[in-house]
Amino acid sequence: MGHPSATKNNPSAHEMWAGKKTALMAIVLAIELAQLTIIEIFVV
Repeated sequence: MGHPSATKNNPSAHEMWAGKKTALMAIVLAIELAQLTIIEIFVV
């Protein structure tokens, strides 16, 4: 907290982490959807 450079870089790092989290969630949703379609194909 005493380092000014750390406080300057914090917001951008937080934004990058938020972007990574949303990307991970999108990937997980895509994988789940793909699994559902694969299961439907095998069932039919």
